Amino acid sequence: MINFHAPRRWPPLIFLALLLAGVGGCLSLRLEEVGPAALLAGLPHDFASGKLSTQAQENLRTEKLDELWHRSPEAACRELSTRMLAEENQSPDKRVSHLLTLAEMYHHLAKGSTPGVTLHPDRWQDLQALFYARCAAYSAHAMAGLLREPEDQSSRMVGSLRTVDLAMDMHNNACLELTRLARNRGKLVPGGTLTLKGPSATRPSENGSLEIVDVGIPLPLQEFGKLTPAGELRVVGLDCKHDRPGLGVPLLAHLRPVADGSKSIYLDGLKVPVSAHLVIPARLAEVPDWTRLELRLVDPHRLETVDIAGQAVPLAADFTTPLAASLVDSGLEKLSEKAFFKGDLADKKRGLFLLEPYRAGKIPVVLVHGLLSSPVTWAMLVNDLRADPVLRDKYQFWTFFYPSSQPIVVSASELRSSLRATRDMLDANHEDLAMDRMVLVGHSMGGLLSRLQAVDSGEAVWREFSHANFDSLKLSATTREMVRGIFFFKKIPEVSRVIFLATPHAGSPIGNTFLGQLGATFASTPSGLRKLCLEVLRDNPKAFDLEASATNSVMALRPGSPGLRAIKACGPPRVPFHTIAGALEEKSSLISLEHWLHDLPPGIRTDGVVELESARLAGAVSELVYPAEHTRVHQDNPGVSEVRRILLEHLDAPSDPKPDPPAPTAPGN
Repeated sequence: MINFHAPRRWPPLIFLALLLAGVGGCLSLRLEEVGPAALLAGLPHDFASGKLSTQAQENLRTEKLDELWHRSPEAACRELSTRMLAEENQSPDKRVSHLLTLAEMYHHLAKGSTPGVTLHPDRWQDLQALFYARCAAYSAHAMAGLLREPEDQSSRMVGSLRTVDLAMDMHNNACLELTRLARNRGKLVPGGTLTLKGPSATRPSENGSLEIVDVGIPLPLQEFGKLTPAGELRVVGLDCKHDRPGLGVPLLAHLRPVADGSKSIYLDGLKVPVSAHLVIPARLAEVPDWTRLELRLVDPHRLETVDIAGQAVPLAADFTTPLAASLVDSGLEKLSEKAFFKGDLADKKRGLFLLEPYRAGKIPVVLVHGLLSSPVTWAMLVNDLRADPVLRDKYQFWTFFYPSSQPIVVSASELRSSLRATRDMLDANHEDLAMDRMVLVGHSMGGLLSRLQAVDSGEAVWREFSHANFDSLKLSATTREMVRGIFFFKKIPEVSRVIFLATPHAGSPIGNTFLGQLGATFASTPSGLRKLCLEVLRDNPKAFDLEASATNSVMALRPGSPGLRAIKACGPPRVPFHTIAGALEEKSSLISLEHWLHDLPPGIRTDGVVELESARLAGAVSELVYPAEHTRVHQDNPGVSEVRRILLEHLDAPSDPKPDPPAPTAPGN
């Protein structure tokens, strides 16, 4: 008889620390704010000190404009521009040198660190914007000129690659200041317009404007919240930051919270990458009097270059910071730990979530975490996979969050329902063929949930939990359908491949240790599930014959548990599947911990939690075993590289696979 009770009130921190050390798969991910000084770190020291560079000072002396620069900086800028445009047959290196000097001069004007500048307090920010824009224009033309030169002349260019970096850094810093000005005035939104007042209140014709134009934000405007410069945040906890050097300002577009409090298909706190680039005048002669500015917001996945005077220049992008910010702000890492002790805490955030805006034609990769874990555990994998332009173009990443304390078959049922509901919501007519090529990726216990999406249950699952005739049970219509969905199911047709990472197909001996027993004691079954079971048992007291410990996931991971017997009885996935597993050296600290927890036989290969033989599954298309701890199998480079290889291979697989083979007549692991 199942006997439900509240978890004992032992101090959970000791148990949690021990269990997370070996089982939990989350990584420590956080964001740090970057101050204004750090934003200038990429520029030469002279920029912060208020001095022109040695090269710029030399250029002004050569042109006999150094004294004018100190008396009237704006006049010096215009005069240098006029001379540069008037000089015929100017060498490319001299042109670039003068363009960079002009960019520096306007940068100093914008910073207000130049002698001879008369400030207008009520108009100074507007003047700053125009100065920054001219800095951005001249540095962009300098970069275009450098990139335009043939390779055999590159050695003659001023500073070569170092000069390209300087031009890019000046341009991007100037554009960043423009975006911050727009944000500070509440105009950094699609369609936002700032009026930039000229230096004289009596000459309104000299006024300018900064217009924010949406030409490809990957979020519908009704779901768009705000924009944040990615450079203002530093990601801590990821090994690699994947970005694209170029012109422009990488931004984070925030998803607006659902107004009525209803659940969204997107991860709560989702941010997507956006790049802002300033439309630069094609002719240098237009720059000195340029006052109508246009800052375009684009999708960096779809636009990789911008045009500067006929030259394609790379567009800057940051693909890592939006992902990290999304996962950190979701709050799921801490919630997963709390929900283990109180399952109801996960009610409002459980389900299937998209990590990016849905696009028809892109194959979903569904990531399923394990025990005492959350979607944050996938940060490293998703970050590295998205760095591959082919995978970024062909796949979209989704993640499933659930209270990991509840029984495996219940969590698998939730995943099954979520997959169906999300398909129907996004592709109501089932016209998106990419949906039918879905790939499930499961780590640890998440692999067991994924496995149950690719099999037919028949009577096998029910028979491991009950010997009663299901149709004879006294149940309300609603309860009958809920129970039926847990124990009787068909393979999800959309699932076409499964990747198992450190998955305990035959269980883990940790479940039989005192640590596992503590876990079973603290694991809290959500109240909704308890009510469902109590309703079934009220009128059918002999429907089940299980101990209370079997009603949570920790004990379900014991070798030979009813849940694992049920999974085994369903047979292997009826789609291609792959195994990635860890096998540590004997001297590993986790192996020592496992020896301490239970009598680990000599020569047994394990990742510290799951023995290798348990992680293996006969019939796998491929198998990778490498030295990795259980919590790192899906995060270390060999494992990530293998997932990348499998996904690339999946693109070449037939899109219309052969019919599923008949379900196995004899149970097998």
